[in-house]
Amino acid sequence: MKCQLRVQFQSNIPVVGYELIPDVFFRILDSTEVSYSLEFNCRYRCVNDKNIFICNVHTSKLATVQCMCCVALEIPVCDSYHCSAKCFMDSWHNHRERHHKAAAIVHNTLSRDDQASSELRSCGCWSSVGAWSSFESHKTLPVVEPWFKVGSSKTYVPVIDDVGHCLRLECVAIDRITGNPLPATTNVLTGHAIIAPLPHIRRMIEIAPLEEYGSNYLGARPSVTGAFRVLSYNVLSDIYAFGGYNNYCSSWALTWQYRSKNLLREIVGYDADILCLQEVQSDHFENFFAPELAKHGYSVIYKKKSMLLYTGKDVSEGCAIFFRRDRFKEVQKYELEYKKFAQKLVRGLQQNPSISFNRLYKDNVAVIVVLELKENSSDDTLQSKNSQLICVANTHIHANKHQTDVKLFQISTLLKMLNQMGSELHIPVLLCGDLNSLPGSAAYNLVATGKVKPNHPEMADDPLGIFQKIMLTHPLPLVSAYSYFCRPGSQQRCMDPSTNEPLFTNFTKRFRGTIDYIFHTVDSLIVDSLLELLDVESVKDTALPSPHWPSDHIALMASFRFRPPVKDLIQRPLVVQRL
Repeated sequence: MKCQLRVQFQSNIPVVGYELIPDVFFRILDSTEVSYSLEFNCRYRCVNDKNIFICNVHTSKLATVQCMCCVALEIPVCDSYHCSAKCFMDSWHNHRERHHKAAAIVHNTLSRDDQASSELRSCGCWSSVGAWSSFESHKTLPVVEPWFKVGSSKTYVPVIDDVGHCLRLECVAIDRITGNPLPATTNVLTGHAIIAPLPHIRRMIEIAPLEEYGSNYLGARPSVTGAFRVLSYNVLSDIYAFGGYNNYCSSWALTWQYRSKNLLREIVGYDADILCLQEVQSDHFENFFAPELAKHGYSVIYKKKSMLLYTGKDVSEGCAIFFRRDRFKEVQKYELEYKKFAQKLVRGLQQNPSISFNRLYKDNVAVIVVLELKENSSDDTLQSKNSQLICVANTHIHANKHQTDVKLFQISTLLKMLNQMGSELHIPVLLCGDLNSLPGSAAYNLVATGKVKPNHPEMADDPLGIFQKIMLTHPLPLVSAYSYFCRPGSQQRCMDPSTNEPLFTNFTKRFRGTIDYIFHTVDSLIVDSLLELLDVESVKDTALPSPHWPSDHIALMASFRFRPPVKDLIQRPLVVQRL
């Protein structure tokens, strides 16, 4: 029988307290029918860290040979280790390229430093740049034993005693009928176990009365009731975490096992009443977010994209609104697929339908829910006089920066629906999400100011002629909650005075800017406090995600109270006045 067994980890670095889960692939290579099971043994090495060396080619094996030229050329020491002389010879072509590049970097220094030049030549560095036969500078490493058993299951959670040690996972396929091992066995060796850094804590900052009402408010301050917290957070789907865009982050900090635990701790720690999460992967929603947050008292409405992304299994991602079931009751919900509205729009365009359809037919979604605050409702009727209702929308808008017309179409579609609901029910509106639109963009201006000026630069980017077909104004008095941070204070350094928005909510090595928002109807909701922002200095060296932060976005959170109608509120606060 021919069979193949392959085991690998997303990251080779075990982290104390975070489950180590291998990906296992078993395949029968001939026509043999067999019923099999897999057995695991997880062990750790009981030796000092300094005696552990891992082959840089075969990471499941210990190194026995080290290239001393790599050491002399100051190439990362991990690249100098090989499990055998044969391994070194087989990889020599690629290995030699590292010598070439390193030698070129230090060449000028060598010409000025005779002593350094002499030392490098004496260790065989220059000869190693040539053919294998001329290479002589290497040393044999000691083989260290023994291994000590710490577990016998597929998964393992490293403990403090594992720090500085390697773990070895042994996996064997067993024939269920005979009980005999199949000819497929593999060992996987990890790097040294580490301790993760302590998470940072973000605090809520109260909004001063001057910010809350503005200097143009006349008369007594109205009574307000029904305080609640709303969180908006793009949690970074695992589909995108390992796509290459985040390769500046340590691989162990990108694994779902590490990020999921940190995400849960962060989200639960904020103690919000309503959670608006974006990029919630479908399998993680079913196996992690829904069950874990249910334990903390949340109910959920989830809308995933219809397009599947293959990652070993078919999954998608989408938007979820979680709400505390002891505080809110679901009254109505709506699931919005922008592509369905695109189909209707395309039928009325003069352009080639196939071209229009391909440009507008994006898989972005939104979820909207009308919630009733339980503590102030007296009966189950929608129009109860004493009930307090709120309409909450969560969306993730198309990301392509060159398709601003698509962004504007999607935002316009969402606002049209929110306006209809808000006008019919006369209730406050919250719009949360990743809008993938910078302050000052056409999409942002439509939300924040209620219109897009005809001379806006992005209005010229209308290849399909859709701007004559969609709503580019709306009457909702929406204001960005974080604009209240624009006054002088502890958060001023984190705000952009030209936009009254945070300097960033998304911070990677490729992009930095604000694209996440919490908008609220200013005539019906009061902002009590806001979750503090991160300053540029704290993340500029690592960017996001990082070992401290599990997503490439930061969470936003605002504490609101319902505002009863007030006749003598003659003007909105200056700091949040719409343009």
